[in-house]
Amino acid sequence: MKKLFLLLFSIFFLSSPSVFAETFACSQELEKFYRKGEVETLIFKRDGKSFKGEPFTYQISHESKSNLILTNINERVPNMLIVFINKDTKEFGQTILSMEEYRNDKQRPFSYGKCIVVQ
Repeated sequence: MKKLFLLLFSIFFLSSPSVFAETFACSQELEKFYRKGEVETLIFKRDGKSFKGEPFTYQISHESKSNLILTNINERVPNMLIVFINKDTKEFGQTILSMEEYRNDKQRPFSYGKCIVVQ
């Protein structure tokens, strides 16, 4: 009976949505975007098989114990937003790929910063 109780408790606990909830708060200084002294914080919150962030929903393109790659494809523009999160070092990077970016001779700087795990 005790083993059954432990098994049921374990299944309930491990299947609880809060166990799989994961939120990353990632910040970067904006000096390389000509906004000296400003800091931007992006929030990525797991929502089932995707992550929500203002104003986008990101698909999980790759996930491992150490890394997370999120993508958002905007078919209207068209472009693809890519977010890399290293879970071990708590670093993130973000960029947007589009035909306009490929045509442009001047490459925009990439977003880069640090994250904390909120949940």
